[in-house]
Amino acid sequence: MARKKESAPPQGECAMCHGSTWLSSERPARGLTLKRTNTVGVLMPEFDSPFYGPILDGVHSALARSGYQMLVSCVGQNITRKATYVQLLRERKIDGALIPTPREVDVEPIRALADDRFPVVLIDGMIDAPVSSVVIDNFDGSVQATRHLISLGHSRIAILSGPADLPESHDRVRGYTRAIQEAGLEPDVLYAAGYSAE
Repeated sequence: MARKKESAPPQGECAMCHGSTWLSSERPARGLTLKRTNTVGVLMPEFDSPFYGPILDGVHSALARSGYQMLVSCVGQNITRKATYVQLLRERKIDGALIPTPREVDVEPIRALADDRFPVVLIDGMIDAPVSSVVIDNFDGSVQATRHLISLGHSRIAILSGPADLPESHDRVRGYTRAIQEAGLEPDVLYAAGYSAE
């Protein structure tokens, strides 16, 4: 497949992609002679999410402060495509990878990267592989949010926990229940719902 012509954005700007096309601010050939590209790959499920957008902004800012570029791919929720893109990360000679929502990623390619000592950091999740993870404390966040509502005088408090099959949803319910019981109240309404606006 012929590679699309790319235009390099100014130093420190993030690389973006459209569909399955990779775009980067530094051509991969640069790393062939320097052995390092100062580029980190990011596999994003989507760009228009209110959850992932701030994560991408934060990653970009942190990398730019350290003199690194960001190469981003939109891979959706397709497990097979994510596994394929993980291999592409290696072939492009980049220095490491950030992967949000690892529960949707085939574990074996990630484990293979870890076995080869390729730097990988998972965002908002953990898998059975020797890689680093950055996760949210959903339990404590739920406790604090519920206590705040109680401090405002509310006694009938519902919770939208997220999909029922996800560990973070269970943590949110546990935190909510803890704060409710501490206040001598009874849990009111618990909704297991998806993350869409609907």
